[in-house]
Amino acid sequence: MKKIIFLISFLIFNIAMFVQVELVPPANPVYSFLNKMQIAGFANDYSNSNLPLSRGKVAELLIDLKKSSQKLSSVDQKILKDFLLEFSFDISGDLSNSFSFTDDFSFKRIFENDTQKYLYYFNDENVSLFVDGTANYHFRKFSGDNFDNSLQLIDAGLRLRGTLFGSVGYYIKLYSGQQISGQRDDRIIAAADDSRLASTPKFISEKYYNSYEGYLRYQTETNWLALTIGREAVEIGTGYIDRMFLSNNAVPYDFLKLDLNYKAISYSFSYGNIRGDSLGRPLQNKNIVNHRLDVRFSDKVKVGFFEGIITSEDAFNFAYLNPISFLTSADFTAEAGGETNSTLGFDIELLPINNVGLQGTIFIDDIDFRDLGGETVKSNDNKFGYQFGAFWTNSFFIQNLDFKFEYTRLDPFVYSHRTNKSTYSHYGFSLGHALPPNSDEIAVNLFYPITHRINVNLLYQFQRSGEGFEFDEEGNLIANYGGSLLRGDGDFLIISKFLNGERVNRNLFTLDIFIEPINQYYIKFTYKRNMINRIYDGVKLNNDIFYLTVGVDF
Repeated sequence: MKKIIFLISFLIFNIAMFVQVELVPPANPVYSFLNKMQIAGFANDYSNSNLPLSRGKVAELLIDLKKSSQKLSSVDQKILKDFLLEFSFDISGDLSNSFSFTDDFSFKRIFENDTQKYLYYFNDENVSLFVDGTANYHFRKFSGDNFDNSLQLIDAGLRLRGTLFGSVGYYIKLYSGQQISGQRDDRIIAAADDSRLASTPKFISEKYYNSYEGYLRYQTETNWLALTIGREAVEIGTGYIDRMFLSNNAVPYDFLKLDLNYKAISYSFSYGNIRGDSLGRPLQNKNIVNHRLDVRFSDKVKVGFFEGIITSEDAFNFAYLNPISFLTSADFTAEAGGETNSTLGFDIELLPINNVGLQGTIFIDDIDFRDLGGETVKSNDNKFGYQFGAFWTNSFFIQNLDFKFEYTRLDPFVYSHRTNKSTYSHYGFSLGHALPPNSDEIAVNLFYPITHRINVNLLYQFQRSGEGFEFDEEGNLIANYGGSLLRGDGDFLIISKFLNGERVNRNLFTLDIFIEPINQYYIKFTYKRNMINRIYDGVKLNNDIFYLTVGVDF
């Protein structure tokens, strides 16, 4: 009995000692896998509504999944095995299946298939350090009625991460890239399709791009409180295909973030700085503040509340720094230097049966109860977004096939703002859903892992939009139909009606193929077919986009 007690104590001590509190970036495919497992009824403690999570939390979820691994398909078992290898140190401090260049170097070892590779790692009872490198070659081709462009890019990066004394996580990612073929026009087209390139203004003029992400994060031992300061991607919302509140459509921004967790309740607050402009003129200051409250009523019912505010021309305001407040009310007393854009919303996720998930979201950009449902220009101040979706795993009775459906509708002027300074954007890209205002979308997604290292992802989107402006002979704006994210002025000139304006329909097809022939070596193919029907003038446009990326990440 004493030996058993000693063994249990030893395991608990070692698991606690190796808990990593740095975050797993939202782009990591482990989240897609955990979301699928949650819908299938295995990862009940997982929620996809507020990312990222700490490596320690992801490790806990993977440990729970390992207990049910015999119930998974053979492909999912192998995918889980890969993630257990990737997070092996976070799970148990095990580095026996890891390799670094400071070990007894062998050229053969860098191509091992069952080894987690690092440039360097170090750990003792107080400190862990992991150094990774990335290198990529990109080929991009744009052709069709709107353009005929192509270019090649190469980039490389370095990541350092780890945990200090079991409570402070650190992370920094640096990368830099260079165009190696193509002209200036090619760079303009590429930047319009890639927020990462657009966020480096010198890419257009000087051919290179670079960026960084990095933060310090403090977390208590039981993870009831965490404080993060730095730059990292954040995704908020229950959308299965795209999110209404905070998505991955724009590049990460700098923020201060507080997270609180207790049993079925979690809460987060963040205050960040984003890049702004007004009709092409850069703004000195533009900030975003948001709150998120999640309540898990059961494994089958999860509800969330979100509120946010965009401020401009106001470097810092303590009125918004209070993490326990109602931002709309705080805004009334803040005496901000510029115009503000407040938002709030609610979402719910239901899991009625195993393998089926349902979600719904309401996004409120502005609301004025005095003119709610009215038919005057004053009622334009009521702007809403709606979304509902479904996630069906092992769909159509085909093992491992994931099916997602989502309908999204945005009223005129949603995400935009009448001053054009407080738009819900960062470097010109939407912080929320990629759909433009005054639009709706039906999106269907099929994902199928052929093997644990080869998967195919097909996305179809049908969009309807109302766009355009009208000007008088002197060039004064006399009508804005509310279809532009970056121009919301003139919202009281005419009565807003959904899809009013210059009607445009789009059929968008995206095919992604991901191949990882050897662990941490990959090839990505992306093909997009954009069919645009400008109903207002009878013009139809067809464009094709092809991406190829070959890379290594260790």
